[in-house]
Amino acid sequence: MSNNLMKEKLQGKVAIATGGASGIGETTACALSKHSARCGGDRRYPVPEGPRCGRIHRPAALQLRPVRPTPAPWPGPLQTILDLDFSEYGRVMRVNARGMAVFVKQAARKMVEMGTRRATVCTASTAAEKAMLNLNVTDYVMSKRAVLGLVRSASLQLGQHGIRVNSVSPGAVLTPLAAKQGIETPADVEKYVAPYTSLKGAMLTAENVADVVAFLASDEAAFVTGEILTMISQGSRLLTKTLFYRTKSTPPSPFSLPILSGSLSQVRAMASDAAASSPFKKVQIQRDNGTFDAYVIGKENAPGIVVLQEWWGVDFEVKNHAQKISQLGSGYKALIPDLYRGKVGLEVAEAQHLMEGLDWPGAVKDIEASVNWLKANGSKKVGVTGFCMGGALAIASSVLVPGVDAVVAFYGVPSPELADPVKTKAPVQAHFGEQDGFVGFSDPKTGKELEEKLKASGVPHEVYFYPGIGHAFMNCSPEGAQRRKKMGLDDEDAAAVEQAWSRFSSWMGRFLSN
Repeated sequence: MSNNLMKEKLQGKVAIATGGASGIGETTACALSKHSARCGGDRRYPVPEGPRCGRIHRPAALQLRPVRPTPAPWPGPLQTILDLDFSEYGRVMRVNARGMAVFVKQAARKMVEMGTRRATVCTASTAAEKAMLNLNVTDYVMSKRAVLGLVRSASLQLGQHGIRVNSVSPGAVLTPLAAKQGIETPADVEKYVAPYTSLKGAMLTAENVADVVAFLASDEAAFVTGEILTMISQGSRLLTKTLFYRTKSTPPSPFSLPILSGSLSQVRAMASDAAASSPFKKVQIQRDNGTFDAYVIGKENAPGIVVLQEWWGVDFEVKNHAQKISQLGSGYKALIPDLYRGKVGLEVAEAQHLMEGLDWPGAVKDIEASVNWLKANGSKKVGVTGFCMGGALAIASSVLVPGVDAVVAFYGVPSPELADPVKTKAPVQAHFGEQDGFVGFSDPKTGKELEEKLKASGVPHEVYFYPGIGHAFMNCSPEGAQRRKKMGLDDEDAAAVEQAWSRFSSWMGRFLSN
């Protein structure tokens, strides 16, 4: 991106930079100033003086309540959980977590009052997402992890006001603060972080970080919110990623799962390998004034089935399901619409964030466009099926999408705000695990309530409950089973899976046969 273009994007903007006395903060403040933003800092640790960059005790642009930060040493005394000093822990959390939250809160209040689109950029660390064994700074890691939670939550809450909240997570950077801890040269960085490297031969600088902050503050990032942009240093194992989310208010996540442990790179490999060897054909489907990608497999002119993804996105598992569906009975044409527009969650936190950022009514429109595409391309009848998030959307399609001839939903029920199953118009079959613990979304009680509503609708329906198994029990590929176990879902029942597929095949054959 050229400096001239960035200057145009920051022209007339005001930036408030805390911690701008040195290191990344100082460099960022100077970068924002160079890009034509008026930049000011906090009263105790102000930004460097310059033509468009100076000390402001009470920012005129925002009139914030004064915030008096304490210098945030990184890290404090090296310590493991065995000898964690809670007085030091309290100080680090107060500065890195509480201080960040205070500033975001006060800034956001004024931004809401001013009523214009604005942006907040927080600073976290790669240590928040990948603790390093040879950097025993438990309190620092915990404090920076809290920043990620702040960004995820605040972005969802403030999106309806047009306020974007993002974070940059740098790896090891040579700064005066790092030098005080003995990290003074590239060799020192290599010593601490080489075991976790994913990019060799490059040293992350404060200027690199400042450029990313400037991007996030500019209109170039107008549709980036809730994102943690991880910057690769020689010690970072994480990926630089820019994901684009809608900023409208969306339904809350129906459930929450523990953070996935294990190797993120391994999960990425699963998705990438499946995509690389995929027998699917990629197509473009028209919706409103744009298009979205979808993936098709199966017999031409066969009955069509729209296959809806779990919260992970279009990954190896939903493709496994679609490929199997295409081979059931006399054969089907299976189509997977990409509801996330190319994004895939590689760990639970990412998947949950993607689902929470989903435009659910927009996803229903994607399903309708997919049904219409199949019918326009040789499928006389079309069904819809889905798993988890996709299961909830499948049931919603039975209510909201004209032309759906049959639905099979696996362990997911839509919120009443999205669709009321009493009003369903298509035959519905649903499957639930009796040990499913996601209350209000796919637990047995919610399944029973769905069954009662389907009875009231008067449409043909079947609702099945499988004893001894929990959520996502259909994910029985080696990779899927491994992922379930990492999430604490270690039950397996091959007979139940086979029975569910048999019931699926009979149901779709009954209503989609030509």
